[in-house]
Amino acid sequence: RRCTIVRASGSDRAFARYVRRNGIDFARRIVKEPGLTYVYDRLAARWPSARSLVVVRDPVATIRSIVERLEIPGDLDASAVDMRRRVPQAWHAVLDNRWLGVRSEHYIDQLADRWCIAAKLALEESDRRMTIRYEDFVADKIGVLDEIAGHFELPVVAEVGAFLEVPFQPPGRRREPKLVFGSNLERIKRITAPLARRLGYQA
Repeated sequence: RRCTIVRASGSDRAFARYVRRNGIDFARRIVKEPGLTYVYDRLAARWPSARSLVVVRDPVATIRSIVERLEIPGDLDASAVDMRRRVPQAWHAVLDNRWLGVRSEHYIDQLADRWCIAAKLALEESDRRMTIRYEDFVADKIGVLDEIAGHFELPVVAEVGAFLEVPFQPPGRRREPKLVFGSNLERIKRITAPLARRLGYQA
């Protein structure tokens, strides 16, 4: 299906309509939807007392995960518009980020700039927003989950150790980045390096 978040991002009125149409989901105590990262300002304006969590991951690993999930090459010299034909319609808003003000036409640049938008949000200081690195979660799942529960003021009601290694979606192939991206790997590093270093990632 079409990704409706693009239209919802356009104005306060459009976002209000989006919330109404997804009222059951927004009524939940916890809403987990990565796409909402890119309309955070509208979320915060509508629910100023809500707490939030941003999960950030190494930019190369993030972009590799996307191209592998979409089964598209990472080493082409192509525009985002051209590449949209290869992916389901619901993913157009991930691959082609002009709706977020991203100007570069190259699809890898688009994905790198998208990562930067989320990284900037992750680096902003906020009492009501917590940032964790995916890699830190993998290294200490129980410890990070305890921190998250504390941030959201949620009581710990059950042990989750038995579920920590359960794969809830198919694992990525995790091929060597150079094999996936070729010369495009330098595009990713050039665009993301300044923010990646601030988040503790090696350029």
